[in-house]
Amino acid sequence: MTYRNVLSLCYRSVWFLILLYSYFEQSKVNKIVPVEFNRCLKFGGRYVFLTHLNQLFSKIAFFMLILSNFNIIPRSVSSVFWTSTSLPLSFIVVVMYWSLHSINPDLVRKKEVIEVMLQFLRFLGQISLNFGSISNYASYFNGG
Repeated sequence: MTYRNVLSLCYRSVWFLILLYSYFEQSKVNKIVPVEFNRCLKFGGRYVFLTHLNQLFSKIAFFMLILSNFNIIPRSVSSVFWTSTSLPLSFIVVVMYWSLHSINPDLVRKKEVIEVMLQFLRFLGQISLNFGSISNYASYFNGG
C-alpha cells in the first residue's frame, strides 16, 4: 500500500466510525424524546428524515470504499456508488437543511424536541452535515 492509500483508508475508517457513533447517539435521543413529538416512532422510523438517509448512504458508501482498499469490492463499484448516492445526497441535504434553518429553525426541528436533545448531539448533527459534505467533495476532487 502506498502512503496515499494508507491515508485514504485511515480517513475513511475514521469517518465511518464517526457515522456509526452518531447513529447510536441519535438512537439514545430517540428514546428520550416524548412520544407526541417523536416522528421516529412512526412509519419509516428515523429514515423519514433526509439527514438520516444521508448518513445511511454515507455509511454504506464509506464501508464499500474501505473494502475496496483491500480489493474485496472492485474500486469502480464502490466509487460509482459513492459518487451517485452519497456525494449528491450530502450536497442536497446540507443545502436544504441550512436553507430551512435560516428561514425558520422550527422547520427543521420542533422547539419541544430541541429542549430534550442533548446539547452535544445538536452540535454533532449540525457540524457533521457540513463536515461530511465538505470532506466528501474534498476527497472526490483529490481522486476519490
